[in-house]
Amino acid sequence: MQIPQGVRNGVKLRLRFALSRFGEHISRVTTRFWTTATKMGHKRCLIEVELKVPKIVKAETVDADVLAAVERAVNRLTKSIVRELTMNETARASTAAADCKPTVKVRKASRQGSKETKRISREDNSAAQSRRTR
Repeated sequence: MQIPQGVRNGVKLRLRFALSRFGEHISRVTTRFWTTATKMGHKRCLIEVELKVPKIVKAETVDADVLAAVERAVNRLTKSIVRELTMNETARASTAAADCKPTVKVRKASRQGSKETKRISREDNSAAQSRRTR
């Protein structure tokens, strides 16, 4: 499919504007267009973004207008990139937190201690019942 130079420049401008906030996380952006095999001749737009984290994020849309297809694909793509970067940041933070956790030793309570606790609570219950009956 042949894309006019003016539309191509508009697509580049839109992609640069939308993806500029992720610049440090993106290593490559690929955009592909083709027409569908319907009578209406809709245009398909596929945008792939390769992140520096080993992940490829894709968004594909179909529309009669190329720029409208690009707009919808870019909107989906930005949401997907935010989700991927957030998940990656969360995973990295949990891994770092797991590495920094101090080791804690927990002692099991002795059986005598638990019997004493039960005995005390029974005595408290019987004392409370005797107060209620008075």
